[in-house]
Amino acid sequence: MNLPGGSEVSLAFLMECSAKTTILLAFTWVIARAVRHRSSAFRHLAWAAGILGSLTLPLLSLLLPAWHSAALGNAAGLLGPAHAVAADSGSPTLPAMIVDAGAASPLLGKFANVALLVWTAGFLFFAIRLVAGLARLRRISALAKSLLEDSWMRTALEPSKSFKIARPVRLRLCDDPAAMPLTWGFLQPLVVLPSAAADWQEERRRIVLSHELAHIARNDW
Repeated sequence: MNLPGGSEVSLAFLMECSAKTTILLAFTWVIARAVRHRSSAFRHLAWAAGILGSLTLPLLSLLLPAWHSAALGNAAGLLGPAHAVAADSGSPTLPAMIVDAGAASPLLGKFANVALLVWTAGFLFFAIRLVAGLARLRRISALAKSLLEDSWMRTALEPSKSFKIARPVRLRLCDDPAAMPLTWGFLQPLVVLPSAAADWQEERRRIVLSHELAHIARNDW
């Protein structure tokens, strides 16, 4: 796929993706507010669809038919001379007002570079946080002890059947008695409980495990 080069082109592309993402997430928020009395599973599904859509927008913007925004075109025109690049019939193009890098002002080029730098820094920041969080979960899980008592297995079996969870769910106890119960893992879901859970009554075990297994059923860990 041959895309027009230049930081101005990337800026125009990011502007359009940002506008579409804002509209999509705003629409998702309206839906979530409208169904706030529905189940948490339904609200989670709405937000998951909105977030997934926003993450796939850059790729879809390249593959799907163009959406031409007069507002974005006017904004680009204020920053420097611009023209719309005609699309070749045989190749996908950026669906945005493409700024002519040769005719654009130096100010536009600097602004585009700064915008790309800020966007990249934000992406790296959240990507690093995600990786660090997953590493922390893996470390906590590795240090936790497997919980294989029959009483716990029986307590977890009923909500697992109720939520139609076909995957085996592992239970573990961490060393921290004050830790909060947590769930993570997609193919091999894991529930990590505080060490104090060993002294919980049957009713509390059932409530906590039902809550954590509901997360597994919705895949929203």
